[in-house]
Amino acid sequence: MKNLSINKLKIFCSIIFVILFFSTHYLIQQQNLYNKVFKSLFLNYVPNDINHTKTAVPYQKISNTTLRHWDADGYMIIKDNMYDINIKGDRIFASFPLFPILWKITHLPAWGIMLLNIIFFVISILVLSYLFEDQNMERWKKIFLFSILFTFPGSAVFYIPYSEALFMIMITIAMYGFMKDKYWIYCIGIFLAAMTRSVAIILIATFFAAELLIFLEDKKIKIFIYNFFKKIAPLILGTLAASTIQLAYGSGSIFKFIEVQKYWDYKFQIPKAVSEWSEEGYSNSIATMFFIAAPALLYLIYLFLNKLKTFTNKKTKSNKKEYLFNLSIIYVVAMFLFILLFKGGNLYGTTRYIVNTPFFFVIIYAGITKLKDFSIEIKSFIFGILVFTSLIFTCMVSYSGAWNFSDFGYLMFAVSLAFILFSKSHLIHRILFFIIVFFNILWATYLFNMFLADAWISM
Repeated sequence: MKNLSINKLKIFCSIIFVILFFSTHYLIQQQNLYNKVFKSLFLNYVPNDINHTKTAVPYQKISNTTLRHWDADGYMIIKDNMYDINIKGDRIFASFPLFPILWKITHLPAWGIMLLNIIFFVISILVLSYLFEDQNMERWKKIFLFSILFTFPGSAVFYIPYSEALFMIMITIAMYGFMKDKYWIYCIGIFLAAMTRSVAIILIATFFAAELLIFLEDKKIKIFIYNFFKKIAPLILGTLAASTIQLAYGSGSIFKFIEVQKYWDYKFQIPKAVSEWSEEGYSNSIATMFFIAAPALLYLIYLFLNKLKTFTNKKTKSNKKEYLFNLSIIYVVAMFLFILLFKGGNLYGTTRYIVNTPFFFVIIYAGITKLKDFSIEIKSFIFGILVFTSLIFTCMVSYSGAWNFSDFGYLMFAVSLAFILFSKSHLIHRILFFIIVFFNILWATYLFNMFLADAWISM
């Protein structure tokens, strides 16, 4: 009954946060309110301005037209015409088909698929919290943690017609199947996730490293090979299914989705300078790099060195939560290294491909459990180092300019993590909780409005 009431409360909070998101966005559409309350805090992008200038304009209204920007436009083209290269050229093959096919089957308008994405996100985070949160955690902390993660900086991507929410729920389904020893559920989830986004290479490398960690403990080569191929089989089949659909519509090759990455200059290249596609995206990416990717990399190095040091024939008992935590750590490191080494230093997509995935939520939920025995002094010292180094890096990089509201994502990222690490049941912390949730939602509406205004994507 207690767990049931907690889950009902989480659902209630989810509904409230979604309502607050759209209510806040609606209120800032009003010119008078924007001028009186928010104008001094931030300017907005001029709609459909190729120079991406900012001025004192209120938020844009939500419509099927304003929701059709960037990748959403590509998905809508595939929904209506499949892979017609006469409309957008062969770069359209960079998008995998499951999301636009789902959009087509449901006959939903752009705002309808937006609402469906929100439902996918809500279900995903509910399932992930059920699977990974510490059952011994105090009731209030469970709700606080769930709420901060629900509104975490970058969550705006789940409110637009992108494939992130569908990918999120499919990977969540796969994790659920794995945790419950239901391989068929895992297969469905990972197969459909592979049809949603072209992440096969990253995930294959991730599974290989995760299985290698186990092999370093038990030295069972046959089990290593069997488990590795068992996990990647539906992943390969899903990617092949997506590529076959593309082939049927004139891609000319099952590897066309890889070939078209040239349009984004995705190739191995040592980064010479750090950049982004927007100031807002830069602040989110820097926060993700220092607070998530860097600690994940250090932990992974420690993990492998420790396994090598204790390399024995001793068979250890499998721990599914530990496996998925390690898998998530490896995914974050692999994805970040890909972004760093194949985009020439452009950090675009760092938050979107790391934070807006189930792997991030697994790291936070399982990481909180691992850190609960650490003293507050040690946690403060580690977090302080991360803040200090990220600020020094930001000040040294030429791309970074004067601090303004465009950097608000970095601030809320750091504050949200700090609250997760150090929150207590004190009154001042409860007040701080509501403040953080409000400003996280405000930041999400700001990024959402950037999308509606056809400005640079900053998710």
